Amino acid sequence: MIINQKFKALIPPLAPEELAQLEANIIKDGCRDPLVVWNGTLIDGHNRYEICQRNSIKFDTVKMEFDDEHAAQVWTIRNQFGRRNLSNYARVELVLKLEPLLRIKAKENQKLSEGKGKQKSADLKSVPVETRVELAKAAHVSYDTIANAPGFDLRHFD
Repeated sequence: MIINQKFKALIPPLAPEELAQLEANIIKDGCRDPLVVWNGTLIDGHNRYEICQRNSIKFDTVKMEFDDEHAAQVWTIRNQFGRRNLSNYARVELVLKLEPLLRIKAKENQKLSEGKGKQKSADLKSVPVETRVELAKAAHVSYDTIANAPGFDLRHFD
């Protein structure tokens, strides 16, 4: 299994007490949730993987398919919002990692649209991405909360 630090760095680290509790749970009950792998790379379950390796505990994996690394990174970030109790601050920090990835997708969609001309095409599979709206939705906070966060640069949306 490949450990890519890009994916590992996307997720906020667990607090020491959270990590200790996770390890105690895995030692007691086993690794109940499969680790998520894309193209042989671990994209979800880094803490579980390390705990299982350290304690010789078996684990399952599930393979995911994505078009590219950016799509896998977006999934990795979005997946965390449904799995962990994050403070608004932590949500904003996490969603700010999502912003450059969504901006890339928005630019790709813009190029596709320009290639099709002004005529709308039914076979155009990409959906327009409005990055600031997507960020607020993903973090479950208002756009103002994100706009006021350190590291958020409104110039990207001019």
